[in-house]
Amino acid sequence: MLFFSDLDNTLIYSHRHADGRPVVWVEQLEGRPQSFMTLPTYRFLQSAAWLPTVPLTTRTEAQYRRLQPLAGELRWRDALLCNGAVLLRDGEEDLDWRRESEEISKDDRPALERALSFAVSAFGEDRIQRTDPFFFYVKGGEAEMALQMLQPHVDPGHLRLTRDARKVYCYPQSLQKGTALRRYAAMAGASRTIAAGDSAFDIPMLEAADLSFYPQALAAAVRCPRGIPCQDGIFSDQICAGLNDIWKQGRNA
Repeated sequence: MLFFSDLDNTLIYSHRHADGRPVVWVEQLEGRPQSFMTLPTYRFLQSAAWLPTVPLTTRTEAQYRRLQPLAGELRWRDALLCNGAVLLRDGEEDLDWRRESEEISKDDRPALERALSFAVSAFGEDRIQRTDPFFFYVKGGEAEMALQMLQPHVDPGHLRLTRDARKVYCYPQSLQKGTALRRYAAMAGASRTIAAGDSAFDIPMLEAADLSFYPQALAAAVRCPRGIPCQDGIFSDQICAGLNDIWKQGRNA
């Protein structure tokens, strides 16, 4: 069994959401606390040696490396980055995985290059963050306005646009998180997969897994026969409570 999880707003939270409850600070940026994990979530994942966990995130390699101390403490040996296009194994990129990602996305890349060219001309190089040749995002400014400007220049047959509160992401349809989950599960020989995620980025992963955790707000969009929408409380703590129930059921079976 493998557990694939998004990170931001699923297992970890921005410093902007700190409310005085006990937390474990897991990320620093420019010397300041950036992200935290709730204490119940941290304690559960630290003790859950029975559950191999693979982070599956849109974070770039540089952004993920800020979490390397946490990865060591929680035994996260592998991580799927850039929406699953990049695989880190014990802190080193798996080049075979990269070559396979390049092959999978080759038909989508001309459309990605055209969209990137427009984005640079429209927003300026300083607002573009890219991981060539897999995806880019536009940061700063009004995310909704950037999305509206980009849409006419993005081929929906090859590319997907998704936004969060502060960024607009553009990536190949062939390199969604569901693709990465299936690739990794096949490579690892996993007989059962569990996934957790909080946003539109995660829906392909949630639908590809055997069992999925997601917020109630995503329930109408996720088509998963074994989905568990979480309603009240902190999402990460609810995920861990559900995983703990699975462990107990397995022990009592």
